[in-house]
Amino acid sequence: MKLFNPVFVSLFSFFIFVSNLEAQGNIEGGLYTEYSQFGYYGQFAAGGVLYIPWKDRFTLNYEACIGRQNNRGFYAHAPAGALSGAYLIGQASGVTFLNYLGVLLFLVPEGVGMYVTEGKISTHISVNPLGFDYWYKRDPYDETGCLSGSIVFRLKMPLQGYSWPLFVAPQVAVTWLYGNSDPVGNPGLRAGVCIGFDAKNNPFRDDPFLDDPVLRH
Repeated sequence: MKLFNPVFVSLFSFFIFVSNLEAQGNIEGGLYTEYSQFGYYGQFAAGGVLYIPWKDRFTLNYEACIGRQNNRGFYAHAPAGALSGAYLIGQASGVTFLNYLGVLLFLVPEGVGMYVTEGKISTHISVNPLGFDYWYKRDPYDETGCLSGSIVFRLKMPLQGYSWPLFVAPQVAVTWLYGNSDPVGNPGLRAGVCIGFDAKNNPFRDDPFLDDPVLRH
């Protein structure tokens, strides 16, 4: 159980951190699907994104997904910091310096973004230099993994007629695989759409019925 405790603590701490931000209206995230093309290889993937606002227009970005690439089998993407942190925690024995360093690395974002325009259609541009992409094929065996960076352009539009502040965000991106000698293809082109939740625009947050303990009872 030596491994379980630090892993559980790091994930639980991250959950509390995210929950606190959501309670303050300082978070947005969602689920997305996309198609990407790396040279001759195309792939579909689905996953989740998390944007933590910083100051007025900036965001800290997290993204993870899994999918399947033509002729190359399984595909996965995750922030390099989270993978490095999980690896250190897995290698640590008991509560050591490696565990604390692993938790800190786990929280390192994949990149930063900025809202260039805001309104009914908000334009968001991200620069994510700290990603990791992985491909695995069992037969014939083939395995490739490398650090990656991307530039993402998305348009966030609120969905009308819902009680919760949902949004849809089509996006396009260019991805570069660092030091990649395998003919996967550089750069990679991506296009997809995200459906998410924007806690900043949650109408229930300012509801006096919910804020007043007397009215609530």
